[in-house]
Parts: sequence; structure tokens; C-alpha cells
Amino acid sequence: MVLLAQIRLKLYVGSSGWVYSWNPDGLEWYARESGFNAVELNMSFYSFPRQSTVVKWLEESGGLRWAVKVHRSITHIRRLNERAVPLWEKFRKVFAPLEERIDFYLFQLPPSATFTGEMKDRLRAFARLCDKIAVEPRHASWFREEVVAFFQENSIYFVTPDSPLFEGLPKLGAVNVNGVVYVRMHGRLVWYNYGYLDEELEEVARKVVEAGPERAYIFFNNNHDMLGDGRRIIEIFSEKYGVKLA
Repeated sequence: MVLLAQIRLKLYVGSSGWVYSWNPDGLEWYARESGFNAVELNMSFYSFPRQSTVVKWLEESGGLRWAVKVHRSITHIRRLNERAVPLWEKFRKVFAPLEERIDFYLFQLPPSATFTGEMKDRLRAFARLCDKIAVEPRHASWFREEVVAFFQENSIYFVTPDSPLFEGLPKLGAVNVNGVVYVRMHGRLVWYNYGYLDEELEEVARKVVEAGPERAYIFFNNNHDMLGDGRRIIEIFSEKYGVKLA
């Protein structure tokens, strides 16, 4: 049992992108009115933005903290091999104006990527290039204690998916690596088109607190319900644990 007086948690909550039906006026509205203090950039998985666009985001986003999803040519096509490195360097250069606001570069792995010696070598190589790498696996072979130990040893942040893959969080719970928990909320019965029940949000909040991180990032990737669900989990952290947004 975690005592309220023992909780020292910096909480960051946001959504995966901001161009949705619930947002009437883009990133400026998101930063001003959503009630969130972080955002996960999703479009960068599909295309490299112009650096002028990144500068505009910096100007519009206020004090938001960022997680930037890495382009699929790096994670899915070249699968972090040697030929992915020049692309990664190009990608990183594009985001240089926003670098001080970026807490993570999100590497979402393809579902076919299993935890192998070869993949471990590739992740080590990228971890030497950047200390902000957060990896979201999509194959069950990654959700074991020995994998968490590997991430811990190599200072790679582990992204815990709340998804239909596990009908919620995996049995490991919210994974804490180097004082950080990073959870992506995709939905439970179905991917993306899903509204969370209060008891499900309470379960996630409890498991995050039980993991004992210094910082926790929770990003909602469930489309039309992400604004309401994100605001609700902020209320739950406040009501049950006395934890406010950082």
C-alpha cells in the first residue's frame, strides 16, 4: 500500500496528436484549453515535417513537454539497422529547434519485432546516439523482467501499452525504468475507438503509483475519447493520490 505522504510524482498527461474533432483550433487551443501539460507527436511517424513547422510548434505550444514519434522508415522499414542511422540523424536535425522541450523520442516497434540478440544490439547502438529513446514493443516476447533489466542497463525508457494486446496493461504493470513510467492508452476491447471506464482509468493510475516513478507520462491514443479520458485520469490522480500535473 502506497501512503499519500510518500508520493512524490511529477505527472504529465496528454494525447497522441491534437488534430481531432474535440479540438476546435489546433495546437494553440490544445496548449491553452485542453488541461494537458504534454503532447505526443504522431504525424512524424508518417512524414518528416519541415523545420519551419517545428519552429511554429515551438511558438504555439507554450510550456508543453513533448514525445516525438520516430518515422516508420527508421523503426519499421530499416528496423533500426545501420542504414537507419543516417535517417535518424536527419530526423533529429529537423527537431533541433524543439529539442529542449522533447523528453522522449518514441520508437514504436512493429508487431513482428521480437526480443532477440540482434534487436538488443540495434537498440544499444541507438541508445549510444541519444539518451531520450523510449521504446514501445508490440510483441509479447518483450514483456518479461529480463527485458526490463536490459532497458534499465542501457538507459532506454520502456513504453507500457494499455491495449487489446493485453486487454489493458501487461502483467508487468506500469514499467518503471530509471524513475520514469511511460504509458500509452490505446483502448481495451478495440484499438483506438474506445472510451475508458472510470474503473479502468483508476486501475492505470493505481499501477502507475505502485511502480513508484519520479515522473509519469500518460498519453491517450484513443481518438475521440482522449480529451475526456485524459482529463478524467488527471482528476483521479488528484482525488485519490493528491498528485497534480507537474
